[in-house]
Amino acid sequence: MKIAAIVLTLLLSGCALLLETPYHFTGELKLEHQVDIMLAYKRFSNGPLDITLRKSNVSHALNGLTMTQHGNAVELKPPQSTPLVFGSFVLDQQLLASPYRIEGNVQRQLIAQPRLVTDTEACSFAGFCDVEETIEETICAEESASPHDHSKLHSHQSENCETKKTTVTKNTWVHDCPGEKPIEITLQPARYQLTLAIYSADREDLLIGTYQGQTQVKDEQISKRDAGTCEAVD
Repeated sequence: MKIAAIVLTLLLSGCALLLETPYHFTGELKLEHQVDIMLAYKRFSNGPLDITLRKSNVSHALNGLTMTQHGNAVELKPPQSTPLVFGSFVLDQQLLASPYRIEGNVQRQLIAQPRLVTDTEACSFAGFCDVEETIEETICAEESASPHDHSKLHSHQSENCETKKTTVTKNTWVHDCPGEKPIEITLQPARYQLTLAIYSADREDLLIGTYQGQTQVKDEQISKRDAGTCEAVD
């Protein structure tokens, strides 16, 4: 049961990674009217602040926001997905469990022109290729026994037999010969910028603080196409 539970946990973790995309922002928190603020019972002050935003790959909504400062971390996770409308979202005081309202905006910034790179990927094709096949052979050692005592002879032969496995390689026709094919991938260097505005819950027009951060520049794959046929690897 423990092994099954571990396998299930790994599968669920893998599914979670496929269902959402994390964005890691590095930036600065600037407070306007006070030295520090409390967010979900954790204290944050002016200075560097790291934020991880998790976006759903299915609904493209906000799944959660994790704020980290000097080892102090808090996860602001809505009870249900908060819409990301043109990159904008709102976390109100009910969701934050604190007397603040956060308005956020995420924008994608293109850093340079897309570029084309060539690569290869695994594939399969129908044809002749080398296939490994395991052959089993039973070998019995001969022992002396009375020619009239057939039961004893059979017993000795059974006890001194072993199965020998030999792997041989045959060149034969199959439908899934392993191979490689050339591909062309278009990559777009980009980064994401995050801005937050923190307002008072008592006065919606009272700005408490702001945040500006950005991710590192990464290449995003925007297209991929085959550039040749699938062939055997030399």
